[in-house]
Amino acid sequence: KTTFNGGIIIYPSFVKDFGITAIANDNVMLKQNDYAGTSNTEIRFEKVESISDRLFGLVSFFMEAGVSGRDYHSQQNNLIVVNKNLNKLRQQKIISYEIYHVPCGTDWQYKKIGPGLYESNDGIGTYNYYKIMPDGNIEQLETVRSYNFTKFVNIDESYFRHCQYESLKYNEPQGGPIPNVVVTQGISMDELDIMRNEIFAEYGFIFKSPKWKKYFESKPWYKPQHDNVDQFLTEIDKHNIKFLLEFQRENKDHKVQRDSIIFPWAGG
Repeated sequence: KTTFNGGIIIYPSFVKDFGITAIANDNVMLKQNDYAGTSNTEIRFEKVESISDRLFGLVSFFMEAGVSGRDYHSQQNNLIVVNKNLNKLRQQKIISYEIYHVPCGTDWQYKKIGPGLYESNDGIGTYNYYKIMPDGNIEQLETVRSYNFTKFVNIDESYFRHCQYESLKYNEPQGGPIPNVVVTQGISMDELDIMRNEIFAEYGFIFKSPKWKKYFESKPWYKPQHDNVDQFLTEIDKHNIKFLLEFQRENKDHKVQRDSIIFPWAGG
């Protein structure tokens, strides 16, 4: 027989109006049984900015954590646009995840990188960019670049440090445990070359090198049109091209770290 333990959380009414309570988050467990144990929840507004004399941008934070078969931690950030009467006009989820133990840790985060412009990062190399437009809409910014951050932000070395992992085919241990995960830390020099050259490729640069000519002609978005694309480069593009060249020149021995490890998956 399952017995549910109850509780009541009282939020200010405007929090529910903005749609960031537990009821609005499908991933949050609202009821618990004897097996689930205790839980904790937190909600707050982390950032507030004025977009115009009639529009404001807010970033909300919602978290719930508790004990279940493997424990759970559900967390979410929403970008919300309100008018001067605090009526919600638009809402965009910029980070949403449930934290379990994974080989790369839990380095999800977002940051404001310009007026009404936000970057979210999942900790394993995926970045998304959201812009509050003058009419109050929230637009997710897009680019054909594989490394999209070079389009929207002046990069530094932190963009080269992401962690990725892949599971290995499981085999019964013979004489002891065997690795079940390969963890990759960092970006290779070849990837940095792609990162730099795709900036030029997006503007239709005609590559003379057979290597890059072949590589980019395999991309459906690539349209070679110009021998020189300097006139199209933004200040962010120029900064990132210079930074990549200097980083590669100063770090010729830069290597990617790959480790085969035994990782105890949650619930395993």
